Amino acid sequence: MIMTSPSATLKTSALPNTVQEMQERIKTLTHEKDANAAKGKELDEKLRRAFKTPPKRPNISIEHIDTEMTRLEHRRNTTSMSLNDEKFILRELQLLKEKKTQVQTFADFQTWVDTTKQERTDRFQQHRKYEEELQQLQQGMKKVSLAAKFKCAVDHLESVEVVVPDDRMGSVIGKGGATAQRIEEECGVLVDVDHKTHVVSITGPPANILEAKMAIENITLATIQTLGLHPDTIKVLMAQKGKALHELEQKLHLKIDINKVDGVLTVLAAPTRMKQLEKAINEVAEGKVEISLPSEIVPKLIGKKGETINQLMEDTGCLVDIDKVTNAVRLCGTKESVAMAKKFVKELIDEQSLQERVFTVHDTHIFSSPDFAAFKFYFFAEFLMANKAAQLKLLRTDASDARIKVSKEQQQIEVAGNKVQLQTMVDRLYSYSNSRFLSVLLVCWPTERESNVEK
Repeated sequence: MIMTSPSATLKTSALPNTVQEMQERIKTLTHEKDANAAKGKELDEKLRRAFKTPPKRPNISIEHIDTEMTRLEHRRNTTSMSLNDEKFILRELQLLKEKKTQVQTFADFQTWVDTTKQERTDRFQQHRKYEEELQQLQQGMKKVSLAAKFKCAVDHLESVEVVVPDDRMGSVIGKGGATAQRIEEECGVLVDVDHKTHVVSITGPPANILEAKMAIENITLATIQTLGLHPDTIKVLMAQKGKALHELEQKLHLKIDINKVDGVLTVLAAPTRMKQLEKAINEVAEGKVEISLPSEIVPKLIGKKGETINQLMEDTGCLVDIDKVTNAVRLCGTKESVAMAKKFVKELIDEQSLQERVFTVHDTHIFSSPDFAAFKFYFFAEFLMANKAAQLKLLRTDASDARIKVSKEQQQIEVAGNKVQLQTMVDRLYSYSNSRFLSVLLVCWPTERESNVEK
């Protein structure tokens, strides 16, 4: 962001004609400015050292010393005196000469200090001139770049001035020029601030100037506004350490304060920006859905230490609130985020909810082997339960610990598990029924046990 004073503002015609000339001039000025700054630092160092051990300053003027010396010389030459008196006068004259030398030395020192300070002031003023000219050249370079961006001549760029109240100028500029720079980047314009007249000049295409002007007015016309919020809206905004709230602040460039107890939002915003904020907040909590959960799904939706539910909120931006008393989950957020979260919950219920299924010998798509006639099921059950139900334990392990109950009398296998576990059971039972080893085992089973079954 470029900030200039009226005295530093030059017309486009005063700048070098080409970008190359501007770049060369910037390079030259930068070198001269650095050299001038180095000289200024040398002068500061000289002054610092000089003031560290300055010459002694006598509390008497040269005129007074000359008068006193004249008086003593006249007395010595015109008055009859003893040798001791004459020696005394000579000593006084010598002291006055030394004081005169000290006064002269200090006067020379003071003259050097004044000269050095003046040179330091001149270099400082020259430094400011260098900076002003560099700012003008950089402004010119930016105008050329801006014109190239919009494929137009520099002369075709328009400029609009906006008067900014004194108490809002700091907000328009921002810390270190951050706000003005953001307006430049987002709106595609150049912003030039005159601190003396409190005028902000905006340069660019008409549409971009209008956008930048509105951005500045959103700052200058801002007043304290309040807005009542629904509890669900507050939860959505404050969820995940206020993620949705921070996104709103960054999007609208506002600082928002929410009182969760009173349910009131407070913000410093212009009327137009306030309307945008209200619309955005309404969209944030526009979607609401409540889904009943099977009891076994609640811990799965929460996950270990809340990992699943937190990841769901992170991925969708939707508030997921579980009521463990009613086993229901409330989804609140934008329509899109609620739709994504709802899909996840429905799929979780479909995949992980507890289901029951009974397998019998009449399930020919599983027990396709003719060996599984009704009288053979007894021996299959015996096979599963043999050796302390070793085969049944393997079957349960393969099915991710699904609950399995084998009934020889009713000739059925009851299984309780989720969708994946039930499908695994189907695959394993089919594999068992078509196993060559099992077919041989059933054929070779003791004849007397078959007879007992037939009876």
